[in-house]
Amino acid sequence: MNSRVVVFVGIVLVLLALISYFLFRPVLINLLKDQTSVSISSANISVRDHGVGKPVVVIIHSMGGRKDNYLKLQKALSAHTRVISYDRPGLGYSSENTEARTLDVIEKDLNELLASMQVPPPYLLVGHSLGGHVIRYYADRHPDSVAGLVFLDTLHEDWNQYVKDSWSAKDQERPQKFWDVNNPRFTGVRREEKSAFEENSDMVRGLKIPKDIPVLIFTSGNSFNHFRRDEQLFEVDRKKWVDMQASLLDGVVNGKQIVDPDMTHWLQEDKPDYISDEIVKFFSIGDASKH
Repeated sequence: MNSRVVVFVGIVLVLLALISYFLFRPVLINLLKDQTSVSISSANISVRDHGVGKPVVVIIHSMGGRKDNYLKLQKALSAHTRVISYDRPGLGYSSENTEARTLDVIEKDLNELLASMQVPPPYLLVGHSLGGHVIRYYADRHPDSVAGLVFLDTLHEDWNQYVKDSWSAKDQERPQKFWDVNNPRFTGVRREEKSAFEENSDMVRGLKIPKDIPVLIFTSGNSFNHFRRDEQLFEVDRKKWVDMQASLLDGVVNGKQIVDPDMTHWLQEDKPDYISDEIVKFFSIGDASKH
């Protein structure tokens, strides 16, 4: 490659970088303006706090995720009540710490965060994927502080064992690659949360949700990354996925599962307004006589 080509490529890259900066700078500025930092004992937690009303909704993001992934859902819900989302330490815009990524630590941090923000219970907890383990664990420890639970396509604690027991070695290659802690897609705290997933699964295995806590479950009918590609086996896996999540309702007095064939695992991105409407309806948000 001659020097003129090198210079030309360099100029093009600089121009692209400048264009990207000016295009996305307003978006980034708005995102940063739309959040605040709250200090807890182990980190500075980045928080987004929208709306007013009760019950206060608290959104718990997925494994290695961030609160920005739930902005559409938060905006929809905040038209009806107060909604808080946050980044766990070392993720999103929160500072990192050296603590374990286990449910007991996550629960401690959440308690500290809500206390620091002077947000009194009870809370309506919304957990996506790993966040479902978090809200289940929290409800077991603090049943009187929970107004309700919303599970967004939570990976059941026995799903990975089902894959190991039922899938062929060839079919298991894809999930094994994902769960490999050396997968370069996952670094830092994202890798640490992945490494702690089985331990966290053990911490909720067998936990029954207190029967008087209302529970709403949204289950993806098209969580294709978790299912086998063969059409018949895809349906077998989908049924197992649905049934495992439905088992969380065992013993619950007021519970409902919504299975949508059009929603992927990132259902809060697929249908945020629909999910918000169903939450508002199920928990009678906005009805003062209910709260």
